Formats: sequence, structure tokens, C-alpha cells
Amino acid sequence: MTSNLYIASIEPGCGKSVISLGVANLVAKQFDSVGFFRPIISDREGRDTHIELLRSRYCPDRPYESLYGVSHETARQRSDAGEMSLLLDQIDRRYAELSADCQIVVCEGTDHSRLASPFDFEFDASLANRFNCRVVLVTSGRRRSGQDAADIACAAYDAFTRQDCQLAATLVSRVPDENSHAVK
Repeated sequence: MTSNLYIASIEPGCGKSVISLGVANLVAKQFDSVGFFRPIISDREGRDTHIELLRSRYCPDRPYESLYGVSHETARQRSDAGEMSLLLDQIDRRYAELSADCQIVVCEGTDHSRLASPFDFEFDASLANRFNCRVVLVTSGRRRSGQDAADIACAAYDAFTRQDCQLAATLVSRVPDENSHAVK
């Protein structure tokens, strides 16, 4: 049985989008029907360019609207109204519709640079569990010592496993060469 993948991070600017593209590229070599999904997208004008890129490469026949759950504004309104279970159900339904038609789905978690609490790693962990996805955890080694990067990766791993997530991998991106020995 194939397990869908949920690419999650605990911080902005860690390279999650690039990792998502790489993971989608890898699974597309093994599966004929690959889906891509983002639970929450930005309200910026126009379409999400990352969804469009992955859609054009791996699932061009799928409508754009089938590749995300809700807009940030909708998520914020539900959250402010105390309707988190309704929000999760709405995202879950959209995801289920997509995953029913795909051999594998790569799901890219929430964007921490644009979203504030309550849309944090616990939200991503909850969705990964609801979607029955294995998690690829991404964190950054940028501007950190090798030991600090390794400690943050371990703490993130622990945080996701405490939420009962199944981790497929933990990746530390943007590690300077001189620090790479500490995070291997």
C-alpha cells in the first residue's frame, strides 16, 4: 500500500516548496497518477504559482481548484468563529476527493511565513494524520551551527512524533558545507 506524503516545516524559509517539487519529481517516476495538494493557500491576487507549477508538471488534467483546501481568509474566518472542526472537515473533503483519483498525493503543508497561529506545526500534524500521510519534515540549517540545526531537527521530529505522525524523513536544508557533518 502506498502512503501519501505530507511535506511539513516548523519555520518559514526552510525550502519546503523546493523539497515538495523534488519529492513530486521522485514519486512521478514511480507512479502514473500523482496529485499535489495544499491545505491552505494565500489570498494574494492570482493563482498560487507553486500549485500551478506542480499541476503543469504532474497533474495537468486536474482543475486548479481541486489542488487546495481553502483560502487563508476562509481558514481565518473559521478559526475566529471557533469552527476548527468544520475547517478541518472542509479541507479533508477536498483532499479526499483528490486522493481518491491518484496513486499518490504529495501534500505541502501550511506556509508559516504567511500564516500565524493557530495554523502552525500542530495544524500540519493534525492534517497529516487525518490524511493518513507519512510526513517529510523540513527545517533549515541556515545561519545556525551544525549542532543547533541538528538539535532543531530532533526537536521537530519529537514534536511530530508526539502528535502520532509517521515520519518518512527529516531533512535539514540550507546547511553550510562546514556544518554538514553535524546533521548527517
